[in-house]
Amino acid sequence: MPQARYRARYDGQINRPRYYPGKATWEEHPLTSSERSLQRAYSISDLRALARKRLPRSVFDFIDGGAGDEHTLNGNTAAFDQWMMMPRVCVSVGERRLGRSVLGKEAALPLMLSPTGLAGFFWRGGETAAARAAARCGIPFCLSTNSIASLEEVLPPCPTASGGFNCTSCATANGWIN
Repeated sequence: MPQARYRARYDGQINRPRYYPGKATWEEHPLTSSERSLQRAYSISDLRALARKRLPRSVFDFIDGGAGDEHTLNGNTAAFDQWMMMPRVCVSVGERRLGRSVLGKEAALPLMLSPTGLAGFFWRGGETAAARAAARCGIPFCLSTNSIASLEEVLPPCPTASGGFNCTSCATANGWIN
């Protein structure tokens, strides 16, 4: 008699179905407290609030903040706040194409993973993980001058990645540092 198939039920709180390679069934496991918290995060503001509670203040401030007086950060936030998603209904979606040319190369979405300094400081292999994620999504990435890993370390594990390197100079009282 064939074995009855186990049907995993997902209630969104207590159990989540997990598949283990080599096993023929799904198994239920309780959610961790982090997973429960993330399930209650419905916006970037919610994620920021969770990060603020969990991370040491200096780490949160570095990740969340901008350079100098944060004029660019505030300007970008104000510009994005002016955009609103306007759903269109009863239209044909058969011919939609999200791909666009970004910096002369085709991308699956009109996005680019921007340079994030010291990503490897906050997550082991952070730069390589970001490049892999961008490659999987078909979007370009840009490695920061302040990265823990070099371009030569990041690119080999991500052969399909496209992107660049953000090279910046810093001014000091005695001149430029290149």
